[in-house]
Amino acid sequence: MFKTQPYPHQQMAFDLFKDKSYFALFTDMGTGKTKMLLDIAAYKYNKKEIDCMVILAPKQVVPNWTFIEIEKHLGIPHTVAQFRNPMKVKEKEQIFNLYLSKKDIGLRILTMNIDAARCKDGFKCLSNFLAKFRCFLVIDESTSIKNPSASVTKNLLKLSRKAWTKAISTGYPAPQSCLDYYSQMEFLREGLSGFKSFFFYKCFYAITKKIRVKQQTREDEDKPKGFGREVTIVTGFKNQDKLTDLLDSFALRIKKEECLELPEKIDIPQIIELTTEQKKVYVEVAKRCMSELAEDQEITVTSAITKIMKLHQVACGHVKLDNGDWIDLPNNRLETLKNIVEELPDEKIIIWAHYKKDIENIHKMLGESSVTFYGDTVDTQASLAAFHNDPKIRYIIINPKSGMSGLTLVESSLNIYYSYSYNLEHWLQSRDRTHRIGQKNNVRYILFYCKGTVEEKILSALREKKQLSDEILNNITNYVKEGMKV
Repeated sequence: MFKTQPYPHQQMAFDLFKDKSYFALFTDMGTGKTKMLLDIAAYKYNKKEIDCMVILAPKQVVPNWTFIEIEKHLGIPHTVAQFRNPMKVKEKEQIFNLYLSKKDIGLRILTMNIDAARCKDGFKCLSNFLAKFRCFLVIDESTSIKNPSASVTKNLLKLSRKAWTKAISTGYPAPQSCLDYYSQMEFLREGLSGFKSFFFYKCFYAITKKIRVKQQTREDEDKPKGFGREVTIVTGFKNQDKLTDLLDSFALRIKKEECLELPEKIDIPQIIELTTEQKKVYVEVAKRCMSELAEDQEITVTSAITKIMKLHQVACGHVKLDNGDWIDLPNNRLETLKNIVEELPDEKIIIWAHYKKDIENIHKMLGESSVTFYGDTVDTQASLAAFHNDPKIRYIIINPKSGMSGLTLVESSLNIYYSYSYNLEHWLQSRDRTHRIGQKNNVRYILFYCKGTVEEKILSALREKKQLSDEILNNITNYVKEGMKV
């Protein structure tokens, strides 16, 4: 019944979950989660357990499902329609046909950007399909619902009760902490977490303490020391053995190194020297941050990261003014990138850049031989198609948040990390875009950083797979002090 032959680990997942009403695939990027889900859908359709499949995924991943993966792996009759908001006339007709057709059109498959579940039309569309059909409801990259208070999470928890079968999949189910599991479990089955609310779940698994945060308003300037808003922060975790046992009852964890013979990952650090102008601005920003730290009653993760990223921006060659404007600083980063790509005239190269300003500067330098993939890209799928198929397009410049999931870029084996996000999930997932099934060459990662700056600390923490938010909060004062000595 398989259209494409499964790897042994994919066969294992199929055998384990084909008769389950809910399950989770917590398997590494590049291990073929999409095929596993489609094989199980085909099995359930043939057994007449389902007649519809609804796939919710991040915006950039949906076209991969709609136009590539389903056709590649699904070996049963099927009809696919993609919900968009807003939709063109033809797209509306496809949705109506999928919903209303009385003909035998095979397995009905609705694909949708998960964020559409928070809007009125998206919620109504999902509700109608789930009410009318025996649906297999899937969330791909299920960390999209890790926040219990988010509107999209609340809507999907309500809608999930109507589905006949449910599945979630992601390579990194808990990018921040074990608290990220709660909503994902509740989506699969109400009460699966073992608690009636996130509050009680957090009390059981998290170690917390209360702190007082300084208010950031002029009216509070004359208030006594210690005045402020009391908040609860997480300082550690407990009962992890019980959580592991619970996850093992419905989830499968597969690591790439356990099931695939993939080429080696090779990190190549590339030191970028700060210019005299950068050093001057870096020290000034560090002094300002140190002054702000001295005034703070309590340092929160958000305020600490904000200060660190200001220093990081200077290291990358630009600074953001209070009015929102960006100023470029003389720097060696672009010139270093230019020298590297000129030495590799025949390679397709992926360039990862965290800041919009970096992406714009790189794209301007590389010109028509490059395409972009980030929030301001008009047509990301056109960019991908050009990078895949057009020999004149040698470079794709990607924001890690935009491109961390759903992309397969195995035609390239060279990644250049021009600038970094502090988010560990962005780092881990972006590295797996090229290191996955289909890659035949060793994958190289050229890692730009300015020695002696916070960028060196950020890169070190990411490579050691540390949660950077915790690392920054615990070491913010030392990082800023060091910045005053560059």
